[in-house]
Amino acid sequence: MKNQTLQRQFRIWAVLLIVVPSLLIMAIYTVGQISVAKQQNLELIGQRVRSQERLIGFWLGERASTVRELSWTDDFRKLDEQKMKDALYLKQQADENFDSLSYITKDGLFKMSTLSLGIQYPSVTDRPYFQAALLGKEYISDVVIGRNSGLPLINFSSPIYDYTGNFQGLILGSIKTTTLEKIFHDNWVGETEDTYLVNRQGTLVTEPRSINALNEKGIIKGSAVLKLKLPDEALTNIHFGETGIATWTTYSGDKAVGAYQDIPGRGWTIIGKIDEKEVLAPIYKQVTMMAVGTIFLLLLILPLGTLITNRLKRPIDWLIGQSNLIAEEKYEMVGRDKKVGTTIYELGILCETFIQMSRKIENTVSLLKENEVKLESKVIEIEKINYQLEETNATLEEEIFERQKVEKEIKNLNDKLEDKVKERTSQLDELNNILKKSEERFRIMFEQAPLGIALIDSLTGCIYEVNSRFAEIIGKTKEELFNTDWMSITHPDDLQKDLENMDLLNCHGIICSNINKRYIHPDGSEIWMNVTIAPLRVQGQGNPRHLCMVEDITEQKKAQEKIILAMEKAEAANAAKSQFLANMSHEIRTPMNGIIGMTDITLMTELAAEQREYLTTVKASTISLLRVLNDILDYSKIESGKIDLEKRPFELRNTMHEVMTLFDVGAKQKGLRMTLEIDQKIPNHIIGDSVRLRQVLSNLVGNAVKFTAQGEIIVNVYSEEITQDTVKLRFVVTDTGVGIADNKLDKLFKRFSQVDDSHTRQFGGTGLGLAISKKLIEIMDGEIGVESKENVGSRFFFTAVFGFGEEKNVREVVHNELIEHQVLENKKILLAEDDLVSRDIMTILLKRKGFEIIAVENGKEAITAFEKESFDLIFMDINMPYLDGYAATSILRLKEKNTQFSTPIIAMTAYALKGDREKCLQAGMDDYISKPIEINELNQVMSKWLGIK
Repeated sequence: MKNQTLQRQFRIWAVLLIVVPSLLIMAIYTVGQISVAKQQNLELIGQRVRSQERLIGFWLGERASTVRELSWTDDFRKLDEQKMKDALYLKQQADENFDSLSYITKDGLFKMSTLSLGIQYPSVTDRPYFQAALLGKEYISDVVIGRNSGLPLINFSSPIYDYTGNFQGLILGSIKTTTLEKIFHDNWVGETEDTYLVNRQGTLVTEPRSINALNEKGIIKGSAVLKLKLPDEALTNIHFGETGIATWTTYSGDKAVGAYQDIPGRGWTIIGKIDEKEVLAPIYKQVTMMAVGTIFLLLLILPLGTLITNRLKRPIDWLIGQSNLIAEEKYEMVGRDKKVGTTIYELGILCETFIQMSRKIENTVSLLKENEVKLESKVIEIEKINYQLEETNATLEEEIFERQKVEKEIKNLNDKLEDKVKERTSQLDELNNILKKSEERFRIMFEQAPLGIALIDSLTGCIYEVNSRFAEIIGKTKEELFNTDWMSITHPDDLQKDLENMDLLNCHGIICSNINKRYIHPDGSEIWMNVTIAPLRVQGQGNPRHLCMVEDITEQKKAQEKIILAMEKAEAANAAKSQFLANMSHEIRTPMNGIIGMTDITLMTELAAEQREYLTTVKASTISLLRVLNDILDYSKIESGKIDLEKRPFELRNTMHEVMTLFDVGAKQKGLRMTLEIDQKIPNHIIGDSVRLRQVLSNLVGNAVKFTAQGEIIVNVYSEEITQDTVKLRFVVTDTGVGIADNKLDKLFKRFSQVDDSHTRQFGGTGLGLAISKKLIEIMDGEIGVESKENVGSRFFFTAVFGFGEEKNVREVVHNELIEHQVLENKKILLAEDDLVSRDIMTILLKRKGFEIIAVENGKEAITAFEKESFDLIFMDINMPYLDGYAATSILRLKEKNTQFSTPIIAMTAYALKGDREKCLQAGMDDYISKPIEINELNQVMSKWLGIK
């Protein structure tokens, strides 16, 4: 640099002092801003996904509430089908988000739906929403593709209960995810910003913003919902079920940064992302602007420096020329040519001084030397001034640059702050609108509710808000009820009940529902109300509060008291009747058990043909007598309403063939032809009570065989009406028998009434068969009738309604054949029976099979025997002295409580009315057989509990 000119040196130093710091500043700024930009974008995306997680929760809750409110309406709780259907379609039309609304019965069948294609689904009892409804829970499914619309849907279900708390089915609402996707796509800016929802497997359950780009690139065709998974790198870096940030490579190969948020309890994860190049684009743009600014500043400073150096150089060059004149000792030429122009003040003085100095050179050399020294010092001073000027200039430029940089950063921060303020303002406005609408809906529902509603402070018991219906029921105004103690209007006899309920609510949070209690009206009368009290959880509002709903049931209570009084009288009479029938059943069946048992045992021995014939006649007569007794008991049970029909799947054609086979032998003995014809359209597998159907058919076909001397008997089965869930069948039994006169038809189907009631009548019977059949058919939602002509024949017909059954649920028909039992040794049986004959019969039958029998006379002896040794099976009579079968069984079960083995106990009793079997099972017994004991039934019971084949 020593040989370079002043102007060149200035340019080199200017470049170094401007370019190098600028490059360092830009490098530091770029690195810092990249980190800041990524962090700011990640925070922003994180805030957005967290906000969307809350919006999704609110969205799901609002949809679930819509379905729940529908299931709570009177139309569904009362199962008013027309109003239910109207309500479904009105809700469908009112809310475009619904794809469909369906009502599913408590049996798991679609009863009605707004599906455009109709209901085309089988039973849904195995579906999770049905299982949840059985447990009394609401259900929200994952995103699925709707079968009807082909669109992504979320299923919401809510159980339906009637006013008595019985489960009646559920409402299933299929909601389109359009609104859910709108939550993700609103308020997003930029070209590559996107957000979507994925399940536990990383599969998209909402449509991304970039779906069109994905289709154009051929990554997927059509919708991406439930079809497209996240890229492999995203599946690795994103931890499902957690919340955090991650980076990954997108489908297009670009690097993306994003945040993810788990939705608790749903198995979903919200993912928001933005391409890294979009994040860094503003930084690269600012760096480019800084570089351009640096170049511009450099280009501006170089000419300015040249101008300054030229101004410095011109007087210096003049001084150099004057110095050369002095060096050449041309003193007379010094100062003549002064054309240096405008110069710096100090340089001008220097020139004047140089001239004066040259003037004095001639006088003395010593003065010249002195002046030269002064000149050198001045030159040094000028250089110092020049250096200070350069430093000042550089400092000024650096301050100007820093100030511009700060102003830009402040502007960027202000812009971002304004954007955030706008975003937060928009979100707050939206939330305020939602809260306002919810509050308006609640206020309307609260005030117009048909039930009385009150809000009560849980700790003080003060009422702080009621609706008009509550004030009307209590008989006071809202103002009078405000701050009134809840206990002050309660009947004194119900105060303790109120305190107990409040304790359950405050201490345990238990909802108290369907509480019947009394309140004091201002006129002094008592008001009966049905009350439901539930805890009301509101955060940030002081003491806990309770919601109380009341319904005036005073009139119902009065009517109920009258009904209860009448029912108590009727039940007392009915109980006396039932007890009489039970005692009669027991007293008749016990000796009949001895007759039939001993007859069966005798028939097992070697007998003469004539003796066997006599005993067979005795058994047939006894069975006929037992059938008469069963008819009387059956009619008594039907008349008292103590008979229930089973609803079990069975095969219709097998049942019909069993009935025909039962009377086939008797018909052939009389030379009659029997024909069975069944409509082919009737499904073979139906649901109903096959036993009662067989009983009615046996009565009609048995009568046809009894009253027909020659000709034929034809049994036809037709289908009258087939609906989606039921089939109505018509059974017709036609014979060519004696027929019935027109004036005697009115005697049919009446109890203890027969067409021929003379003492010389040819055919026997109790006259209850057709009366029982008529009652059973009425219970089966059918009708029974007859068409007959004397000496020509009769045509009996009846209808019955059955359900549909699936083949896989139909149990195999058990043929009425004797089961061969193997003889097992070392099996010990305890027999508790007070009747000597019954005890002997059972002892003989069981010993014939090789069992060891310990027989006792009462329950007390049974317990003593049980304490001494162990048994494989216990037969326990019910009606015994000292200790009956129920008490004995309870004591035996207590003794087995701490053991790992439970001995099977079989009830063996002459009580055969409805409820006797259930009473035995509730007492701890395992099974039940009635007297008279049938050998086949006895064999089946032992096969079941002893594993005998």
